[in-house]
Amino acid sequence: MSQTRTLKKGELLFKEGEKIQSLFLVQSGSLLQAVHRQKKNLELYTAGPGSVLGEQGLYHSGAHTFNSIAAVETVVVEVPIEGLKATFDGLPQVPKLLLKNLTDRCKIYLAEIKNYKSEKEPSPCSED
Repeated sequence: MSQTRTLKKGELLFKEGEKIQSLFLVQSGSLLQAVHRQKKNLELYTAGPGSVLGEQGLYHSGAHTFNSIAAVETVVVEVPIEGLKATFDGLPQVPKLLLKNLTDRCKIYLAEIKNYKSEKEPSPCSED
């Protein structure tokens, strides 16, 4: 069962290290995807309308690898992962493999972006 959530600017949607329990679809606004390093947020990318967050929870029972912070007032639809797994498991094998491959590839690219920005960024973005 999905629910709509409205986040105020600066509000945290999820925190790095928290268990992935939901998938989020950004309806409006934007969310900064950042890691907290040296008392500052290091921005990785911005997720805008149409973006999906937490999809790796369909394949892995892991944790979020970054913080998601509302850049402006943002509306998201939250869908619990457990409810999606039954639907996902019912898909034919080829679409499931394709989605898993794309999700895994995105996870690798995000890790590379995080490493690159951590090494090259002269000063992380402020917490504002």
